[in-house]
Amino acid sequence: MDSFLIINSGSSSIKYEIFDMNLNSLYSGSIKKINSIFSKLKQYNIIACGYRVVHGGKFTKPIIIDNKVISYLESINDLAPLHNPKTISIIKILKKTFNKIKHIAVFDTAFHSTIPKQNYLYGIPYVFFSKYNIRKYGFHGISHKYLSDYGIKLLKKIKKPYSKIITCHLGSGSSICAIKNGKSYDTSLGFSPNDGLIMATRSGDIDPGIIFYMNKKLKYGINKIRDILNNKSGLLGLANSSKMEVLVNSKNQKSKLAIEMFVNHIVNYIGSYYASLGGCDAIIFSGGIGEVEYKVRQMIIKKLNHLGFMIDNNKNKQKLIDSNLISNNKSKPIFVMHTHEELEIAKNLLKFKTKGI
Repeated sequence: MDSFLIINSGSSSIKYEIFDMNLNSLYSGSIKKINSIFSKLKQYNIIACGYRVVHGGKFTKPIIIDNKVISYLESINDLAPLHNPKTISIIKILKKTFNKIKHIAVFDTAFHSTIPKQNYLYGIPYVFFSKYNIRKYGFHGISHKYLSDYGIKLLKKIKKPYSKIITCHLGSGSSICAIKNGKSYDTSLGFSPNDGLIMATRSGDIDPGIIFYMNKKLKYGINKIRDILNNKSGLLGLANSSKMEVLVNSKNQKSKLAIEMFVNHIVNYIGSYYASLGGCDAIIFSGGIGEVEYKVRQMIIKKLNHLGFMIDNNKNKQKLIDSNLISNNKSKPIFVMHTHEELEIAKNLLKFKTKGI
């Protein structure tokens, strides 16, 4: 049976899934090393392999991977140091192992290529954009697109407006996306995956002056500062644990503070996007925290009651099957969803096959 192999490489594990030509899932799993997958693939006729690539730089659409593509992606490794290098090493191994099939990169940044210029530029001299392409790229785009498309489908089904949606991908890495008419309009992650919300080990938004201070006054070199902001900040830096399930069950005051800061950042972004979209028809939660931690969702929505969002506490506590509507009858729709990045990548591979590429 002809099949697609999808690789979704994170910072700590590798998820993979195999789909048939009707996009039915045949097999899925998670591994630490890519070599562990080979024995499981013998029963499938893999005709193409698709990869989630976090930072695509200049690429705004899925692309067939050749040596030039690999060289370019390696040149922008510093823009996504926790993800891109690992993914590129996996691509090289699988291209060598499966050297007669197409290998296709699908980029997290691509969905955000529709963000208008006034939303993706920074307030620095224009030459840094025109000459060096320094701008907001956004990430988690594969997830945000899946959530948006599925959310629109569900909203149509219950006959609710669907032109203005805010999606919240909350996990080890977290981001929020403002979506207008199915297209990304703004998002919290920026030039690198260290912008925006407080995350498991990443700082999110900080005053750039802090970096100068760390360098000049504390004598920290750039590599040490990068390590602190990427690997030792966020929930871990605030409360000595990067795991939200640990923090929500802790009575430690630092844990409580970290959760409150995490929630406040999310609320601030949702409020900002509510204003820039001119309203919001629905909010969608997903990701390891967004799907599981009902107490965090409850804290977030409580601060958004004045915008017309109110939670049903019983629905909010129910186990997530695929997608749950957790808002009460007086509220605008609030959904919790499993995101399915692998399926979204497989859809792109099917488009390539349909075109005969």
